[in-house]
Amino acid sequence: MGVWYWVETKVATAYREQQELEVAPKASSIYPDYAILMLGEERELQKKLGLWDRFQTADGFFPSLARFAISGSIVGAALFFSATIGR
Repeated sequence: MGVWYWVETKVATAYREQQELEVAPKASSIYPDYAILMLGEERELQKKLGLWDRFQTADGFFPSLARFAISGSIVGAALFFSATIGR
């Protein structure tokens, strides 16, 4: 039950009971100085990834291995500390 249901219910009730509806709120608009890029003005695509970009996307064997090692150490530390809490 979203906003549309609420609006439709309000309009249907006003129609059945012959009531006036309040004025609708002003429509939203964008900032007038919003920069719009025309065709050909787009930024150039990055064709070669840097070390941090390769790590984030796990692009390649060593970045994938690094992500696996880091995530494994985080999970291992969480398991270790959660196991020692009850002692």
